[in-house]
Amino acid sequence: GPASQFAAAAARLAVEDSGVDEDRLRASSSGSVIGTTSAEGQVIERQMLRWVDQGPHALDPAKVAKSPSYRLAMAVNREIGLTGEAMTIGTACSASNYAIGYAYDAIRSGDADYMIAGGADAMCRFAVAGFYRLGAMTKEACSPFDANRSGILIGEGAAALFLEPLDLAVARGARIYAEVLGYGLSCDANHMVSPDAGSIAECMRRAHRNAGVKPSDIDY
Repeated sequence: GPASQFAAAAARLAVEDSGVDEDRLRASSSGSVIGTTSAEGQVIERQMLRWVDQGPHALDPAKVAKSPSYRLAMAVNREIGLTGEAMTIGTACSASNYAIGYAYDAIRSGDADYMIAGGADAMCRFAVAGFYRLGAMTKEACSPFDANRSGILIGEGAAALFLEPLDLAVARGARIYAEVLGYGLSCDANHMVSPDAGSIAECMRRAHRNAGVKPSDIDY
């Protein structure tokens, strides 16, 4: 499906940009974790239309096989030749951040030597209609840092990061973009599109504690 193709393409670009030896990568304990909102919603929608028009017997078995969300991470592992864990996380707008945290934990615990973390989605009517019905879509332009912001817009594509232990990155002379020190997770279950401010603050505090930093250490 298109979301799986986006994920695989972004992962390929991330590995190439990292400069890591791919034979070493494939021989190690390495995997992927990909976040998503709609996964292969586009594939599912097209099959549902065939079901409604012609009945379940008209479904294309090959396309049905493309519909499970787990295929996003599986596509990454197949593209790169990884033999470790392939995890897809469906926590919507926060999914790619979850993916980075999951990959961080896998490396820090010693369960993985390298991980690819990211997110992928393809345009589908479900996502457009869903966010519209939630009242989350803007009528004008997406401006998240504007006090007068009015909502979001959705698109399609993927992004991926290559994660490895700092000592390995330094030893091979990698170009290091950033170091992941820690993270925090929360879910206040308060409102679909209006999260509780106190819960957001506590999530940030958890990230600070996990990373071993103080708020005063942070400049952005």
